[in-house]
Amino acid sequence: PLIRFIGLLRTGLGAGELPPDFKFRICGKGAPARLLALCDGEHFVYHGFVENLEPYLASTRAIFCYLPGGSGVKTKIVEAFGYGKVVVCDELSAKALPELFERSGTPVARTFEHAYKLFRSIIDGSLAVTDIGPYVRDSYSWTALMRRQMRFMKEVARKCSAKPK
Repeated sequence: PLIRFIGLLRTGLGAGELPPDFKFRICGKGAPARLLALCDGEHFVYHGFVENLEPYLASTRAIFCYLPGGSGVKTKIVEAFGYGKVVVCDELSAKALPELFERSGTPVARTFEHAYKLFRSIIDGSLAVTDIGPYVRDSYSWTALMRRQMRFMKEVARKCSAKPK
């Protein structure tokens, strides 16, 4: 997904349209060669695995978060909202945290083209969302997350042990 999205950004936002300070930072280990080929070191920068995401979250306007598969709480999304950032992600990634997207007024990208339009709106400053950082830090602290996870696990265990009708 990321390769396709960066391709859209690079072709749709020609170099002349990118603000001089625009950086699309990619963090994560094991990037494929096709992704590395799209990184120019100026506007599209690959950092590899980073031990601490805080400096990146603190210095960015938006987070692009397409998470393949899985379910449950997406910590990167919670962290980004906690820093008051706009989160651009797909419906699957947002599914576990619909409340945060509703509270912030952040639209969920239905397609890559929609994600591209959201990024254009972020770059030109026309996408207005509510900063829900304080709410997220209070409601989704580590302790709150653990309590919520334990309730979820108990509910799953209860449903799994229920006799089929």
